Formats: sequence, C-alpha cells, structure tokens
Amino acid sequence: MKKTVNFRIVAIIFLCLLAVEATPCKTSSQIHDAVADEYSVYAAALDKYVGSGSYVAAATTFVPVREKELDRALSFPIDDADHLSRALIEDFKSRNRHSQPLAQHFPEGIHVVFLSEIEHKSLFASSIEEGWDNFYRKYPGASGITYLSRVGFNQKRDTALIYVSNVRNGEVGGGAYLLLTKSNGKWSVISRTRGWIT
Repeated sequence: MKKTVNFRIVAIIFLCLLAVEATPCKTSSQIHDAVADEYSVYAAALDKYVGSGSYVAAATTFVPVREKELDRALSFPIDDADHLSRALIEDFKSRNRHSQPLAQHFPEGIHVVFLSEIEHKSLFASSIEEGWDNFYRKYPGASGITYLSRVGFNQKRDTALIYVSNVRNGEVGGGAYLLLTKSNGKWSVISRTRGWIT
C-alpha cells in the first residue's frame, strides 16, 4: 500500500511538472502574437493618421474618454457599423481603463521615440509657444506629438479599434478613433470617426 501511494504521488508530481513546462510555451507564444498584433495596428495607425516622418509618441497610452461616453464618441460612417461589434467595443473599454507604458515592439522599419511626462513638462514649462520651439529643436523632423490608446480587438482578432491623436503645435492638432481590419496578415485602416481638429 505504501509503495502504491508513493507511486501515485510521484505520478501526480510528474504530471504537474509537465503541465508547468508546457504552459509557459503556449502562453509565451500567445503573448508574443498579441503584442505583435497590437504594435502592427499602431504602425498602420501612425502611417495613415500621422503620415510619414519621425514619430514622437507619449510614453504611456492615452485614455480618450470616460468608458460610459465611448459609445457616443464612436460615430463611424453607417457603412462601417457592421465592423463595430459589441465584443470589439468591450475589449477596447477593458484595455483602456488605465494608461499603460508603451514599448519598442513596433514592426521593423517603424521608429518611435517615446516622450515621458517629465520630459513633456520640462519642454513646455515656460509657455506653449516656447515649448514647441524646444520640442522641434530636440526632435527636428518630428511629426508633432502623437498619443495612442490601447488597441481593442474583436473575438477573431481580425478587426481592431484604436484612438490616435496628433498635435503639431499650439494651433494644429486632431484626434479620431480608427477602425482597422487584418487581411493577409496586414492591418489597414478602413474607417475613422470625425473626432476633433484644430
């Protein structure tokens, strides 16, 4: 009886170790795919909304509106409404409850410099006008400052929702929600809200 109990314990421990060994591989792969998708969406959004140039983005994600106001803010053209599923909106809300730090996981060829809140305050400490002069002296060729939300995905992960805003100076800027779809492994912007513009 004693040997049987010991064998069972050994067998249980062995199975637990196998489970622990197998789980990180799958989780790690899933995490890698999710991060790659999110940063591919960022790259497509930057290209479409900000244009070419040197990208300078806030170092943390920007939460655009309060969660309860989001449905009203998502005023996409009627033709694109079928892409805006409830699951997509809920995922976007969930991911944007808190700001998150961004990282250098962008696809090859996309270079983004992150602007911390401390650096932003330092550049714009004296005035808005002088702040923009300081900014462009430090980042010549930059396409202003870009603010990115987290990316929401539908259940199939072939449609994405993101908020992007870009400010070029004290008088020029704008922001909008973008809808993207994935086809043949590539993300493309298919629609955007009116958002705001100055």
